[in-house]
Order: sequence, then structure tokens, then C-alpha cells
Amino acid sequence: MNIFITGAESGIGNEIAQLALLQGHKVFATYLVEKNINKLDSENVFIYKLDVTDPSKIKDVALIAKKELDFIDVLINVAGVSYFNNPVSTTDEEWRNTLDVNVSGYFFLTRELLPLLKESQPPILLICHLSGD
Repeated sequence: MNIFITGAESGIGNEIAQLALLQGHKVFATYLVEKNINKLDSENVFIYKLDVTDPSKIKDVALIAKKELDFIDVLINVAGVSYFNNPVSTTDEEWRNTLDVNVSGYFFLTRELLPLLKESQPPILLICHLSGD
């Protein structure tokens, strides 16, 4: 299977990517901050930096994914951010960034990759978590 994963530099995204590689799948892994991205060491992994809040960068990465994989069986959106603030102490900038990453980023990426997913009508997984970083 060809699996596209956002947020593959740490946490759930990194664990899913490692497991998929161990099972012999091809993984297109994206990251924003390097962290543990180098743990994904395999001839079946394609690693690219991606800011999911930037539609033009998403278009660029989608073209690369098409070239590297031709199609995608599963899209796993894991990239996320959270600030652990209560509503009173959350700044406008933190709120906008949370929406940009956790909502708009998922939409932009899914919209751009849909043509690569249409052929097999596979699942699209949106993983929301309380401790994104």
C-alpha cells in the first residue's frame, strides 16, 4: 500500500509511519520540524517538509507524491497543534494557528490529494489529539 502521513516527525504520526514501513508499505512522510524524522530509514520512505497551512506548498508536495507513488491508498492526517490554554488566556494568534493547522490544513491537503485517492476510494483518516506539537 501507498500511505501518505502528515506529522510524521513525532508522536502518533512517527509511530504509524514506522509500523507501516515495517509491514512493507511505501510511506510518503511529511514533517514541519525535523525531530525524529530521521528514524524513518527505509528505501520505501519518501520524506518531505510540509506546512499544512500553506496551500501552495501542499500543491508542490502533491505533485511530488504523484511522481513518487503514482497513487495513494490511505491518507493519514496527523499534523496538529495545541496550546493547552484556557479560553481566557488563549491569544488570537494561538487560536488562528490552531484552526489553520487542525482544520484548514486537513481540508487543503485532502482537497489537493483527492485526485490521487479517487481511483481506489480508500479511507482518509483524520487523527485529532489533545497534545499536538
